[in-house]
Amino acid sequence: MIVVPLSARGRMVGAMTLGTAGSRRAYTMRDLALAMEIADRAALGIENVRLHEETRRGADELRHAVQVREDVLAIVSHDLRSPLGTLDLGAALLLERHAEDPPSRMQLDVMRRAVARMDHLISDLLDMASIQTGRFSLACKPIDATKLVTEVLDDLAPTTIDKGISIERELAVIGVPIRADRDRVAQVFGNLVGNAKKFCRPGDTIRVRMMVVENHAQFVVEDPGPGIPEAELPHIFEPYWSANRHKLQGTGLGLYICKGIIEAH
Repeated sequence: MIVVPLSARGRMVGAMTLGTAGSRRAYTMRDLALAMEIADRAALGIENVRLHEETRRGADELRHAVQVREDVLAIVSHDLRSPLGTLDLGAALLLERHAEDPPSRMQLDVMRRAVARMDHLISDLLDMASIQTGRFSLACKPIDATKLVTEVLDDLAPTTIDKGISIERELAVIGVPIRADRDRVAQVFGNLVGNAKKFCRPGDTIRVRMMVVENHAQFVVEDPGPGIPEAELPHIFEPYWSANRHKLQGTGLGLYICKGIIEAH
């Protein structure tokens, strides 16, 4: 008899037995070497099948987990946005009734800002899920880049006034046509300017520049904040990284979503 182990990648998966019962033939060392070679190949095949099955099960579990996450996000976003809309509408109506009462107006303004932050967070979570699953979609069309930047910055300017921060524009070219999703590009500028605002002091200026470089429209959002250490630069587009680094400074999804929008374009 010959009994040889079925071993692959350091894992024992069984044994192979050969026998010559009823025969006068005796095995030789050459037969043993052949048996060992066959056993090694058989073990490798068995191990590959096992790994394939584990990979398939893992992929199925991952797809299921992703689907569950998307379902939960969809349900949560719908179920949260409905009462949030009711709260915002109620606060708006109460503001009209108590316009002359400063304490009440202040509290109602706080309520509306909290509702807006929650709605923004829900949008960020949904965008993150779409980016990670490859389902992030755009509605691109030809637009005037200069007009787009001007309109977006006009909308963002009031959000910086309360902190005494100004937005300076340096639009080196006029009438540059680009093909893009206007709302998504506006979202990028909103995230970048909002991020710059967090690290500015009263009296600082956020500079937004636009130029044409090798037939591409290039945009720059610049602030005089402390900057980011070079060792940390590889992490700035990771989800939640900023939130972990700067407590209470936001969700840490802004730059991750910006990157996803730009890559989608």
